Amino acid sequence: MAQYQLVGTATNADEIAQIINTRRQQLGLTMAEMNNITGFADRYVSKIFAPNYPKSLGKLSLPIFLETLGLRLCVVADDESLPKITRRAISERSMSAARAGFVEQRSNKEIRI
Repeated sequence: MAQYQLVGTATNADEIAQIINTRRQQLGLTMAEMNNITGFADRYVSKIFAPNYPKSLGKLSLPIFLETLGLRLCVVADDESLPKITRRAISERSMSAARAGFVEQRSNKEIRI
C-alpha cells in the first residue's frame, strides 16, 4: 500500500494553489520548468500563482499540476466545522423522517372489528 504524506489542508481554491506552489518549491522546480513539464504557455504558472491575479486553477490545469508534482486531493468530512444552518437542516430532516416513519407504522396496523 502506498504511503502518503499530508502536505497541507485547504478549504478554498487559493489555499489549494498555495499548497501546490509550496510543493513545487519543495521539489526545487522553477516556474519555467513547470511550464516546460506541463506544456503550459510561457509564464502561465507564474500568473496562476501570482498574488491578486485573476487567473486561477481550473478543471483542466488542476489535474495537470497535481500529476506533475505527485499530489493527490483527499477530501475529508469535518463534522465539527459544519455551519449551524447545515446542522439545523440535517436535524429537521431527521425529525421529519422519524415522524413519517411513526405515521406509516400507525397506518399499517390492522384494524379488527
